[in-house]
Amino acid sequence: MTPVRLDRARTTTEKTNDRIRTRVKSLRDAIDKAKISHERQRLFDSRKKLNRTIEQADDLYLA
Repeated sequence: MTPVRLDRARTTTEKTNDRIRTRVKSLRDAIDKAKISHERQRLFDSRKKLNRTIEQADDLYLA
């Protein structure tokens, strides 16, 4: 390959790599957001379950 072709190939490869890096970063960000959302939902569900348990304990204690 000539130096000009090699330079074009390098430039094309760098652009492709940049696009891939951008996509990977976007996917990682989306995964992080999903994990945070899932964790928040788990905490919310746990709080609801704890509150129900406390209410049931109060009902049994007062009965």
